Amino acid sequence: MNDLLTPLRLLAALLVLVTLLFWLTAFVDGIPLVGALPGDIEVELPTGMVYLPITTSLLAALLLTAVATAIQKLTRK
Repeated sequence: MNDLLTPLRLLAALLVLVTLLFWLTAFVDGIPLVGALPGDIEVELPTGMVYLPITTSLLAALLLTAVATAIQKLTRK
């Protein structure tokens, strides 16, 4: 049971980290590639602006999947 919990804890920590990173991008301008990729949508509304980083989210998910898979393969005995 402990063997299953270790990767799940790592995945949960990565999820929290990525969530915080995307939350911080709302307050920080000038982060490279965030908002500059095709497929990232910005909608200007009368009450404010809505930003949907679709392509950036997909690339981050692919990167995190690759990292999690590599860690899993390296830690597997």
